[in-house]
Amino acid sequence: MTSTARHIQDAVLDAVLEASGDAPYDPLEPNDYEEIVQACAQRESSLERARRAEADLRASEQRREALESKSRSAVLASLATASQSTSASATASVPMGRGRGRALVLPAWMKNAANNNNKNNNDTHEDISKKEQAIAGKTRDSNSKFPQASDRFQDAADAPKGIRASENEIRTLLTLRKVIGAQRRDAEAVCDGAISFEANYDGQDLTFVAIFPSRRTATTAAQQLQMILPGSLVALAPVQVD
Repeated sequence: MTSTARHIQDAVLDAVLEASGDAPYDPLEPNDYEEIVQACAQRESSLERARRAEADLRASEQRREALESKSRSAVLASLATASQSTSASATASVPMGRGRGRALVLPAWMKNAANNNNKNNNDTHEDISKKEQAIAGKTRDSNSKFPQASDRFQDAADAPKGIRASENEIRTLLTLRKVIGAQRRDAEAVCDGAISFEANYDGQDLTFVAIFPSRRTATTAAQQLQMILPGSLVALAPVQVD
């Protein structure tokens, strides 16, 4: 019993004794004092049970928080381990590069085109313009040599889906929109294996006409040009070579 409850009990006892005087005590009928003492004891017991229940609840919450924290730490550690193992395997299996296109292995023809670009990357716009004018002056009549193919294949969508295996010669007609400098040199590098090659520049569009020794080499060149120059129009057509 706390000191405050004891003081209250003593005060109640004094008041009851003064009020009852010399009245006889009957154990079967408790007096007011005993009822008050019993009520105080019950109240004290209720308060003690409430304090114990609150302490148990607080301890339960602390245990739950500790378990949640431990579980979160385990999950984070597992994720970190998985990320490190994934990065290590990717680094070990794939060669790394720089910037955009990182971890890519370029084919040999693209490496050769890049090397050609590096060799000629000091060309100014004036130099490029002079070269294009020279090409236009030398090959003004290049389109007139193949009128049927030029009329038939104006768009890549009109190109035939396949070429018969009996064809011995394949002509590749390329129309490259607004191509200057490095892109033109890339196309020339791809067409390096052609039997003959001509270019015509009209001030806006650059048209390539190339004859390849086989259908396979022409198809490979067309695929490479579509990869490095996605905005160009590429068409294949059979041609009889005199």
